[in-house]
Formats: sequence, structure tokens, C-alpha cells
Amino acid sequence: MDILMPPFRQWGDFFPGWKTPTDGTDFHDRLISNLLYYQTNYLVLSTAVYIIAG
Repeated sequence: MDILMPPFRQWGDFFPGWKTPTDGTDFHDRLISNLLYYQTNYLVLSTAVYIIAG
């Protein structure tokens, strides 16, 4: 079984700053798109936090 991971994104894109969503649907759409687009970054970040905290 071959697991395909999306490419690692630039950290500047991952942490560009804070932009407040205008409404609930905007927040939901941005949350889903960020989870899909940056899933490799979230995996690396959560693994690092788990190792440091553990």
C-alpha cells in the first residue's frame, strides 16, 4: 500500500498572519481547505509537539 502525502509547504505560507473570518461558512471553508492543503505541515508540527511534550 502506497501512502501519498502532499508536498511540504513553506512555513511562511503556513503562518502568514491572522485574518479573521467574516462568518461561519467562511470559517468552515477556510478550516477545511487549510487542513487539506497543509496536512503535511500539521503532521510534522503535531509530531514535534508530541515528542517535546512527551
